[in-house]
Amino acid sequence: MKKNLFILALLMVSVNVFSQIKEGDILLNFNGSYEKTSKITGIPSNNISSIEKSLDLGASFKYFISNHFLMGLGIDYYQLKEEGTITQFNQSDDGRTSLIRSELNAESKAALPAVYIGYYKNIVSKLFFSSTLKVAYGTLKTDVQSFAGSRVVAGYQNMLSNIGPASFPSWVENKKSDLLNAKLSPELNYFISDRWSLGLGLGGVQYSSLDGETDNANWSVNFEPKNWTFGVGFKL
Repeated sequence: MKKNLFILALLMVSVNVFSQIKEGDILLNFNGSYEKTSKITGIPSNNISSIEKSLDLGASFKYFISNHFLMGLGIDYYQLKEEGTITQFNQSDDGRTSLIRSELNAESKAALPAVYIGYYKNIVSKLFFSSTLKVAYGTLKTDVQSFAGSRVVAGYQNMLSNIGPASFPSWVENKKSDLLNAKLSPELNYFISDRWSLGLGLGGVQYSSLDGETDNANWSVNFEPKNWTFGVGFKL
């Protein structure tokens, strides 16, 4: 009986020591998220449609200045693709069908160096809670292509076949902006071994600004699951 209690106590101690964070530890983290949303309003012959795809990847190097507080450096890669289309068919008295269509395709991407400060707290066993402030700054590149026009088509069956950007006059714009992004986010980290961990970012409070202008600044508070991030960590 005493032997069994001793083994049980030893296992409990082992579990507690298994993933302890202490001053001087270094964590490498990799995280990311992907989201795709689409929306169509109207009927097939007259509608507004949009598709948005966003990709957010990050890598960081974090150093524990105490048993609970950390500082670090990292880089974030951000990409956003947007496609929007307005389609309208009009049929005249003589039976001819006119197509009016406009389309906007935009892609924004940025690689942003970032600095981190954060707080780590062991909840139970191998599970940790952290709250991290990340401030990132860099250049956001945006490419926009748009076209609009009208055409008389043979009939309704023709619909949108062979009608695209090459069919109508188009214009292209390339723009670079200074992007500042700051985010305070909570995260859960679970150590699956003494070095490897899995992370779940739970959204957060975010501020972003383009070119330092208040008119282009935005605050957001969002903890919805669609804004969660997943990651993996390695303790050196």
